[in-house]
Amino acid sequence: MKQYSKPMISIDAGMAEGVYAASGAGSNAITISVPTVIADWGGSGQATLTLDLSNMNPSQLTVILTFNMDITSGWGGGASASASGHNVTLSWYSAPETAEITVQANGDINQLKCTGYSYTNAN
Repeated sequence: MKQYSKPMISIDAGMAEGVYAASGAGSNAITISVPTVIADWGGSGQATLTLDLSNMNPSQLTVILTFNMDITSGWGGGASASASGHNVTLSWYSAPETAEITVQANGDINQLKCTGYSYTNAN
């Protein structure tokens, strides 16, 4: 029987991936790009980021992204999405290998960072 070890989150602002979590070799992991600002309205704005889901079981995948500021809306990647506080919840019946996500945030959009994530799978 394989022993479960809790995923560790490592964030390095100097790396293109932004957020990477894993619980051992060959385990599920999501790679998230650093947000790219696409609209800056002075006090709010929009940014895109890419999720690499290729190491995940795509069946009924739900990913919750956590940011350093309030998110008013999130969408993309063919996901059903909702935003609440600092979180965006993305749900797929069958997730793609990569997904481009757009978020709208209240605050200095140039300071937006994804600070972590969690996920659940049907399997």
